[in-house]
Amino acid sequence: EESVREYKADVSRLKTENEDLTKATARLEKSFEEMKLKTESYSRQLDAANAQIDTMVIEKDETTSKLNKLESEYQECLTELELALEAKEKFVAESSRNIEDQKMELDECRRKKCEQADEIKHLNDNVRSLHDDIEELKNQLKSKSNDVSSEISALKFELEA
Repeated sequence: EESVREYKADVSRLKTENEDLTKATARLEKSFEEMKLKTESYSRQLDAANAQIDTMVIEKDETTSKLNKLESEYQECLTELELALEAKEKFVAESSRNIEDQKMELDECRRKKCEQADEIKHLNDNVRSLHDDIEELKNQLKSKSNDVSSEISALKFELEA
């Protein structure tokens, strides 16, 4: 009778451990899915930042093209009045400042892109780590389940004997 109680207690304990491991695995799988969704979100943000950088590069090229055209016109107008020349110089200086501003904005976008890429890499590393943890818990669960089955079989054998 004492042996039966011990057997039932062992079975109950093993069932509880099995349930705990199953719950832990479910939590890790949920966490893995959440990290996966975050990674996808950051990827979309990175794609949007890349599109914005591409747009800014196009605008910079257009502005540079306009500046080159204006400088060509400036050369043709050297013989014009000094006031017209001063007005052209002011316009070129302003365009140059705009290009510098756009370059700084472009550099900032590139910096943000690198930060997001680093963050995505970190998230991917976390996802891989969580996946490894889930696999380890699954293996532990299988091992515990096998141990429980072995213990149950042994206890059944003892009871039958």
